[in-house]
Amino acid sequence: MLLAASDGTKCDPFLVIKTRPSTKPEIDYQNKVVRHGFGRKLWSEIAPLQEGTHIYGNGAGWWNSELSIEFLYMHFGKRENMHEPILLLWDDFSGHWRKDVVIFARLINVELMKVPPGYTYVCQPADVAWNRPLKEAIRKQWVEFLLQQVRAAGAGAPFKMTPPSRRDVSWIRAAWESLSHDTIVNGFMKAKLTQPHTNSMAIARLLSPSMPPSEPDWGSLVRRLQDSSIPSVSINPAFDIEHS
Repeated sequence: MLLAASDGTKCDPFLVIKTRPSTKPEIDYQNKVVRHGFGRKLWSEIAPLQEGTHIYGNGAGWWNSELSIEFLYMHFGKRENMHEPILLLWDDFSGHWRKDVVIFARLINVELMKVPPGYTYVCQPADVAWNRPLKEAIRKQWVEFLLQQVRAAGAGAPFKMTPPSRRDVSWIRAAWESLSHDTIVNGFMKAKLTQPHTNSMAIARLLSPSMPPSEPDWGSLVRRLQDSSIPSVSINPAFDIEHS
C-alpha cells in the first residue's frame, strides 16, 4: 500500500507478506500485536527490513480491515495537527470500508472518500501516474537480479533460478523512492484533484498594490508613426473615440 500527499510528499510503503499464523491463539495474538503478525524466528529476519518500510504478515498475504486501521494509525494517528481534517482517497476494497475502519478514521479526524468502482484509472493518482514508473523500476531490478544469476552460473553449468529473498523487499522501497516529486503531484493534477500551480510572479503581480499595471509608451509610438511614411491626413482626430 502506497501513500502520498498532493504536495508531493511520499510516506513509507506498507507491505503484506504471507506467513503461517500460530495454531495457539495466545501466541498468534502476541505475534500480531508485537511482531506485525510474524513468529519470533521469522521476525528476527523481518525486523531489520522495517526501516523505511512497514512489513506485516498474515495467513492470506492480503490486505484486510485490521491493516487498514493500522495504516490509518501509523500515518495519521500521531500527527501534530490532529485538529486539522485529512482527506484520504481510497478505492472500493471492502477492507477499507468496514464499520470499525470508518469509525476509527473519524476518531482521528480523517475523512474517507471512495473512488467509484471501475474508475480508479482516472480518479486515483496511483493508477493515473505512479504505478507505471513504479512497476518499471521494480522490473528493472528484477531483470538485473536474473542477469546476475545467469552470469554467476557460467556457460555449460547446470542452472536453477533462485527466487528473490525477503531482503529484496528493498526493491519496492527503492522503486518508490525513485519516483520524483513531479510524478506524485501530476497524479493528483491528472485526476483533477488539485489545480495546476500558478506562477508565483503572476500571483505577486496580482496581489501587490505597489505594482500598478504599466502604461503603454505612447510617446515612443507617436515618434515611430512620425518617422514612418504614413500621410498625416490619414490620422484625423475627428475619428477618435472621444469625438464619436
